[in-house]
Amino acid sequence: YMALKPDGSRAKEGWVCTSNPDLRKYFADRVIAGVEKGAKSKNASLSPTDGIGYCVCKRCSAQDDPASIEPSSGKMSMSSRYVDFFNEIGTRVAEKYPDSILSFYCYADYTQTPTKFQGKLSPNLCAYIAPLRYCRIHTIGNPICQSRIQQKDMMDGWAKIADKLGYYAYMYHCAEATVPFSQISRCKVDFPYLA
Repeated sequence: YMALKPDGSRAKEGWVCTSNPDLRKYFADRVIAGVEKGAKSKNASLSPTDGIGYCVCKRCSAQDDPASIEPSSGKMSMSSRYVDFFNEIGTRVAEKYPDSILSFYCYADYTQTPTKFQGKLSPNLCAYIAPLRYCRIHTIGNPICQSRIQQKDMMDGWAKIADKLGYYAYMYHCAEATVPFSQISRCKVDFPYLA
């Protein structure tokens, strides 16, 4: 079930082989069991652990599109493989608990709209945009900022395939709580657009 690493070993924790059909069934069964336990687990996150540790097995790698590049890192986007995984889990859970909303982050090297996924996501999935590596100074879609233009395109792309969207607003630099720069102007543009 664990991700195959570039050195040929398997991850010990955290990262999984999302193309493994047995893992997918096991994962969905665990989510269903969590929903059955009560309200705290009814609306679970499907997101992988933070960082990078993507599986490099042939099945997982075959789901990637070499032409789809994550602009915030310059690396190949992992969105297609993760959306395929999330959608299968969502579909399996919806068969038993259609009202359970399952979220997943669009984050790190999987912020881009998947290029190999066709159609709409399972209606019980919420794509939660977390633009950690994108500009935090300019407004979304600002014509002088390539990062924020790209982020608008990304958001519009997810809105086409997901009925439910969330947004994690990174207001300042992650390691800096206060700066002499107001975010009010940005929020006046960003929040209505996001709504």
